[in-house]
Amino acid sequence: GGGVNNRASLADAVLWKDNHWAMLVAARATLANALATVPPGVLVMVEVENEAQLDEALAAGVRHLLADNQPPARVAAWVRQAGPGVTIQASGGITPETARAYAEAGATLISIGALTHSAPAAAVRLEIAVKS
Repeated sequence: GGGVNNRASLADAVLWKDNHWAMLVAARATLANALATVPPGVLVMVEVENEAQLDEALAAGVRHLLADNQPPARVAAWVRQAGPGVTIQASGGITPETARAYAEAGATLISIGALTHSAPAAAVRLEIAVKS
């Protein structure tokens, strides 16, 4: 249990998101070039939202994929397709109540945005008493 950040700063990892995919003309070459220029030891994470992106990322040698907004059954299929040694991180719309289904689907990691964006506010108050 518990939660940890993916990265503390932009220097910690390359995170290829949907807006990067939108700018691509030749995704495989661009992904391959990005991987070639990343310093050793820096994690490369690529968000995939469909089969074509999954295929491109795997062909480029990406070892950490974010399966974004996918149902558990699709995550399970992508885990099988990616094979051992590839981290599949399920993300997007996952709640503490649905996390088990993603774990059972074989996701290596599960991102639950609700840990931060939907956390209930703490009831905190401060009372100051003035002594006379």
